[in-house]
Amino acid sequence: MKLFNSKKFILSLTVFYGLYNIYSCAAIQSPPGGPKDNIPPILLHSVPESGSINFSGGKVDLVFSEYLQEKSIYDAITILPKTKISPEIKYKGNTVSIYFPDSLFINQTYILSINRQLKDEHGISMAQGIQLAFSTGDRIDKGEIGGQIFYSGATSSLLWKIRDSTDQFSFYRRLPDYYIDANDDGQYLFSYLSPGTYKVAGVDRAISGRPLDPDYMMYGLPWTELIKIDTVNVSESGVNILIPSEPRTTRLLSGQWISKRWGKLTFDNYIDQYKKIIPVNVISDSFGIRANTFIDNNEKNILHFVIPDSLKSNTKTTINIEAVYQNSYTVIDSGEIFARVLSAKDTTYLSITNHNNSSVLD
Repeated sequence: MKLFNSKKFILSLTVFYGLYNIYSCAAIQSPPGGPKDNIPPILLHSVPESGSINFSGGKVDLVFSEYLQEKSIYDAITILPKTKISPEIKYKGNTVSIYFPDSLFINQTYILSINRQLKDEHGISMAQGIQLAFSTGDRIDKGEIGGQIFYSGATSSLLWKIRDSTDQFSFYRRLPDYYIDANDDGQYLFSYLSPGTYKVAGVDRAISGRPLDPDYMMYGLPWTELIKIDTVNVSESGVNILIPSEPRTTRLLSGQWISKRWGKLTFDNYIDQYKKIIPVNVISDSFGIRANTFIDNNEKNILHFVIPDSLKSNTKTTINIEAVYQNSYTVIDSGEIFARVLSAKDTTYLSITNHNNSSVLD
């Protein structure tokens, strides 16, 4: 029978206790007790400083007021405009090091954008997105665009620099050139912008940095169509944006037969973003058919519809518009038009039914 060796047991216990103390002391932990930390992390300074010129790439150190949550760093930092090679990011203590690639454009102001996904070790986000600038030339662009976004949730602002006349109408289909998180009051500010023409939009922060999809995204635009930054107008403030809490419902206003095969419907708002999903049904006593549709070239609130065969004069028809939904909201209301097809263009017998209200056009 093997006897219990008390000396070996005590020695093993002593070694285990010593190792436990060593590793416990080595672990970085917040001191116990005290009030809960709810102070956002603050960027103290950068090396080199923001605003530096003749920048050729390499390391930029960001020094913060406290330790950061490491997993939050990599999605929070972006270089704009985008570089061909993604920057390398390293973290140690309260310092984040970003390694710019060497292949930077000449005479270009690069913006180092830090969004509010950056958190301290206690999970507290930054109070507002910030931007730093480094120029490969001998000057820093000074343009600014700022304002307030009004919305029930957290928001970001997207900014596109318009490239040409075509881009003015299709800019939203590409990634924004710049984006920044607004603070808790909705305040946002783009800095270090070069001269040019810009379009700005406000979105829920969950979709920040993406192209706009008018069919499925909630967004807001300012009253100002285009924002111009030049040597005279360096700063544009008060560019305020309202993001609706739900899509605005578009309603049918009027309709008419233009010929025996062709008619048009007029709505109270632009419908071009829904042109492929508006169902138009033409019904009479003898048939029912889904019409082909297209948007008017000049007026984006007019929808034309065409049926394959001509109708006889004096045929009574019902033109039915089915409701269109987006993310469980009604964006186009349903409606019906009762119209008699005449040999001449006439709307004497045209009536409109919508929301249980009917009116006759005399």
